[in-house]
This record gives sequence, C-alpha cells and structure tokens, in this order.
Amino acid sequence: MIYRLQPLRSTLAIGFTAVALAFGFTPRAEAQFGGRSSLANSFVPDFSPRDLVVFIDALGLEEWQRPVLEVLLDDYTNGFTAGVEGMRTEMAGLKDRVAGVDANDVMNLITGPMEKWQTRKHGLRDDFLNNLKAQLSDPQLELWPRLERALRREKSLPSAEISGEAVNLFNVVRDLQLAPLQSDSIRPILDTYEFALDAALADRDRAIEEASKELMQAMSSNDPERGVAAQERIMIKRVAVRAVQENTTTQIKDGLGGDLGTQFEMKVLERAFPQVFRPDPVTPLFESALAMENLDATKKASIDSLFLEFTPQNFGANVTLMQAMRLSEPQQPRRQTAAIQARKQGGAVTRSPEAEDVVAARQAREAIWEKYRNLLYELLNDQERENLPGIGKPDNAADAGKTQSGRSSSAASTLGATDRAVPGSGKSGTPGLAGNDPKETAGEKSSKVTGSGRQSGGRGAPQQAEDQD
Repeated sequence: MIYRLQPLRSTLAIGFTAVALAFGFTPRAEAQFGGRSSLANSFVPDFSPRDLVVFIDALGLEEWQRPVLEVLLDDYTNGFTAGVEGMRTEMAGLKDRVAGVDANDVMNLITGPMEKWQTRKHGLRDDFLNNLKAQLSDPQLELWPRLERALRREKSLPSAEISGEAVNLFNVVRDLQLAPLQSDSIRPILDTYEFALDAALADRDRAIEEASKELMQAMSSNDPERGVAAQERIMIKRVAVRAVQENTTTQIKDGLGGDLGTQFEMKVLERAFPQVFRPDPVTPLFESALAMENLDATKKASIDSLFLEFTPQNFGANVTLMQAMRLSEPQQPRRQTAAIQARKQGGAVTRSPEAEDVVAARQAREAIWEKYRNLLYELLNDQERENLPGIGKPDNAADAGKTQSGRSSSAASTLGATDRAVPGSGKSGTPGLAGNDPKETAGEKSSKVTGSGRQSGGRGAPQQAEDQD
C-alpha cells in the first residue's frame, strides 16, 4: 500500500490542475511570485518508511518496538492513501461545477476542499504520533522533543530556496571524523545549534503555511504585489534560518581552530554554494603541467609561481561571487515576479533573471580563468600543451583552447560554462559572515568571509575528505 502513494498523488494533481487551469492557477502557479508555499507539500505524506531510522535513533527504540512502529506507519500510510483518494474524487467532481462560475467564486470551490484535506492530514499525523507515544516508556517519552527536532531537520531543511538554508552542520561535522577530544570541544556549540535551528525552521514553516491561502487569493485576483509581499515575508524567515547556519559555522570553525577549522569552513562552503566552490577548470591544467616529465626546471618554477598566483585570485573571485549571490537571493521573488509581469506585457526578459552584480562577479571569475589559462599556455611549447588534459595541439596560445579540428576542448568548454541554477534548490549555508540580521535583504549590507580557507583543488588548499550527504 505504501507504494501506491505516488500514483495517487499524481492522479489527484491532475484533477486539481483540471479545475485550476480554467482560472489560470495551479499548485505550481505560486512560483509566479518567486517562491514556494505549502501547497506543494499538500499531497506529500508527513511520514514515510525512510523515517524509521529517525524514530529508532532519536527515541532509542528497543527491538520489540520496531515492528510496532512499522505497523503504525502502515496504518498511517493506509489512512493517508484513503484520504488522497477521497480528495481525488472530490476534485474530479469540481470539474463539472466550474462551468459558468465567476472567477471570484472559484477560489471557494478549490480552497474549501483543500482546507478540509489539510485538517484531515494534520489529524492523521497527530493520530500516528499519539499512537506511537502510547508505546513508549517514560525515559523514551522524555526524548520526544529530540525526535521532533530530528524530524523537522529531516523534513524541513531540504525545503530551501536560498544558499545557506539547507546545510546540515551535523553531517559536515560527522564527515570530518573528529577525534573524541575535538568533538567534545564543539559539543556545546552543536547543542545550541540544534535548538536554534529547530526554532528557526519552525518559524519559517509557520510562515510558509500561513502564506498559502494569501498566495492563492493573489493568484486568483491577479495581484502580483500581494503575492510578492507574501513571499517576502517567507523570505525573512529563510534568511533567519541562514543566519543560524552562518553564525554556527563561524563558531565551529573558531572552536576547531587552525587547519581543521579551515577545512570545516571549506566543506560548508562547498555545500552552501556548490555552483561557486566547485572544482575550477584551470587547476587541473596547472597540476598536469607540473607533473610532466623532463620539464625544464626554470619553466617548472615559473609554472609553480603562476599557480601560486592563480590560487588566491581564484578564491577571491569565488568569494566575490558568493557575496553577490548571498545578497541578491532574498530579492529573487520580486525580481522574478517583475520579469514575469514584463513578459506578460510583451517585454523581452530572461527566463531566470539574475542580479547585475551576480552576473558581473561570474564574468570576472571567468576572466581570471581565461587569463591564467593563457598565461600557462604561453609558458609551454606545442608538445607540452598537447599533453594537457582535453587539449589538442594548438597553433598558438590564442588557439590553445581548441583542438586541431577547431572544436572547443573540454577545458575550454568548461571555461565558457556559467552557473545558471536558480537559487534555492538544495543549496546550503554561507559560513564566516558577520552580522546576520534575519531581516537583511539584498543591498542592505555587505558581508565578509573570515579565515583563509581556499577552494578545494587549488594550490595550498586543505586536504578534503570525501564529502557526501
């Protein structure tokens, strides 16, 4: 029965869309205001089989309790499935009722069943949790708040829209494989982080829930300003979550100190801004050149010196791009809504508008890549250039990025690529930034990165362990 949830949700979405399309709004239409609300999660169960581990670990369940938990989860799933089926039937009936209904009244047709379903969904959730509580011992019941925090991190952290929102610092610390004394030194920081993050996530989730009805009304009345205002209220809470991540990252970095603190910061940066702190296309060229056999000692020293010059230039460009993204992302709802409205009026706009400072920072980084790639090529002869990864034999330094057939090499193609992802899809926090005001938006203040962390893969970069969630 568990595996029927996905097709049932899809069927229900079709029925809902059939009604909503007649008046120009769907569960995804809220994106026209530059963000998401809780509508997207209306037909997603609160619990799934993958949550078994969270319950077992947080509550310290005994062996005999685990089968009981599985039965309760099956009962919840069956109830949720039946509820979704009932909602599907009700939505299918609405398709025949919308004909001739005034656009101002159709909202009641849709929000009525939606609100009723939300009430039932919350009831199913509460019944499951209350039934589970009845199976617990007193010591386990004392751990219940810990379970609630763990579930909120599991469920809510991925619902991020700005860089810095979705980092799980517990996972980053875990992957460092710290010695016991090192773990103990930052344990108080992590304890405070657990409570602060939970409070910020709960506050953000409430704001998302409260905004859903207003967003639907803004869609039905074609009131973009009202929709943007609702999304901006949510955005304030998103920035507050990011602030918790940033402040805690700085504290942990300082608590660990030295190279280990820098390594931790870099791991967070790589998860926080994967489109920024990713392997660059120039470092492999330097490393390959330095590894060449029979390379002239003087030439090798020149390449090594150039590599040492490139590394801080590249890292500085990354930091500038990160800062620009961090400041611009909170204004994405208004920027995206303005672009959509301009498109409706026949204007020529980009699909995913970016702030000018983000575009400029990205172009500046690409210029640095191009500069140092060409400087490296000038130090090498044709045969040495041909041995670089992805490079065919060039006629001269200007053509070094092309193979003999004239096609761009993989390195040159990478240099031309840009980071086009819209902020927020699973991106994570920004450490080392001072002065985290939850109400801070783009342009209100600049930010600084503390420490001397370098991008992974660059000359002198700290050793990075395999970093996967």
